[in-house]
Amino acid sequence: MARHALLPAIMAALCYGQLSPTLPSSMTGHDYVFLVGAHHSGTTLTTLILCTHPDAACIRDSKAPEDEGNHVQKVYKQEYKLGGAMKYAFHPLGHLVETDPLLTDENREKIIGSWQPFWNLSKRVLVEKSPRHTIMTRFLQALATPDASRFLVIMRHPLAASHYQWWRNRKTDEAKATCGRPWIEHWLELYRYVKEDVPHLRQVAVFQYERLLAGSPKLSDSRILTQGWLDALYRFMGLPTGLVKAGYQRPAKEGESMPEGLYAKLEMDTAVRRRLLSLNISRLTLDEDAFLDSHRDADTHHGNQQRRQLLEFYGRNRYEVKINDRLVYNWVPQWKDMVDMDSEACQSLVRDHEAELNTFGYSLKDLTFAQPPLALSEHHLKLT
Repeated sequence: MARHALLPAIMAALCYGQLSPTLPSSMTGHDYVFLVGAHHSGTTLTTLILCTHPDAACIRDSKAPEDEGNHVQKVYKQEYKLGGAMKYAFHPLGHLVETDPLLTDENREKIIGSWQPFWNLSKRVLVEKSPRHTIMTRFLQALATPDASRFLVIMRHPLAASHYQWWRNRKTDEAKATCGRPWIEHWLELYRYVKEDVPHLRQVAVFQYERLLAGSPKLSDSRILTQGWLDALYRFMGLPTGLVKAGYQRPAKEGESMPEGLYAKLEMDTAVRRRLLSLNISRLTLDEDAFLDSHRDADTHHGNQQRRQLLEFYGRNRYEVKINDRLVYNWVPQWKDMVDMDSEACQSLVRDHEAELNTFGYSLKDLTFAQPPLALSEHHLKLT
């Protein structure tokens, strides 16, 4: 694994310390929440949901791809300059930490200052999401200061995260020939860095997309769990719960199961989970008219209407979000129809990476296996 070691230790030591330990007055009064994770792991949808809270604001209308702060700033290299979304973790300049020479007061002004025009600064919690930042958390903690920064790390099965490559980009021949090895190995490299970095972060929580939106075989039960996880996310962000209810494209029919029986296996059957599932379902407003109220200001305008529609996102705009949780695992039958998991390419991949993938909560033998990652056990998001 390439590590952050291009600069001699003496140079790093000399450069470290050029950044003030406190934020300038123009940046104080806020908590900065950075949502990170591999590309196509649900970062955009999750951010849209989180920013419907009346006390939170996302970067909006920046004209940057997916309103990602990574693409707004001009100080450090974006992933497309480091090999692309499925390669940047291998680049020697990809992993940035708190000793990086780019961490100066001047660059703090440039980076956070470039995001400020696109945040609603009347909100206390400012949310930024960029997959590129998955291997920059220590850098960002120093930038925003440990007291003012929090990190949410989202995870999703690497074959789901690479769905955009092998399905939408029609790289079917590569998928069949390699069983997705290049994409899986890049995903593993990303989360190896996460494992390395999280002990250095003061406030960090890790959660899985599958357990957020598809945590039970019964659709209505899964949605109760979704509300529980959203409240857990808001609590971690320091925000009051009960102000935002998840809304869906279609209501759950009585007794409806997840499509094709696909849901996150090995969801922890804790007392908290049992308590949530015992709640009266009517309290959670699981009807078609329920939607995530943006609480947007009257003068806020809608921008960037022509961007790609997210697989699990439905709504007229990005201020009103309706989730399609029936699609969380739709990639599994597509993959199985296309790729022979008994092929030598797949069996070789299993031999090489199954054990490590299990430590991160996923499997190649059972594609719906999703359990809290043992490799990050001390940092799991708690349901209560």
